Amino acid sequence: MTGIMHAAGFFSSFVNPIGLKNAGWKYYIAFIVYTFLELVAVWYFFVETKGYTLEEIDTIFETPGLTWKQRRNLKAPSLVRETSSIEESGNAARKSDVAVSKVEL
Repeated sequence: MTGIMHAAGFFSSFVNPIGLKNAGWKYYIAFIVYTFLELVAVWYFFVETKGYTLEEIDTIFETPGLTWKQRRNLKAPSLVRETSSIEESGNAARKSDVAVSKVEL
């Protein structure tokens, strides 16, 4: 992926001004096609990390031998379990007020 990013940076920095100067408005069509191909590459090859904790993201990227389809569908095991009893200290306790005492990795 790093090579693709370097090629895209080179293309954007050096080729776009030359293409616009020589081809004029027609170059916009080529640039739109190229940008669409970049979008397709991002859609299929970049792993979705929205909504995951840092530990779950670490599990996704550090698990060896996964293909990109497996990484996209991988669900890391939950690292924190809710406790069944909530100690009340005078105030009404909510689930978000529960302290985590032990985390198993």
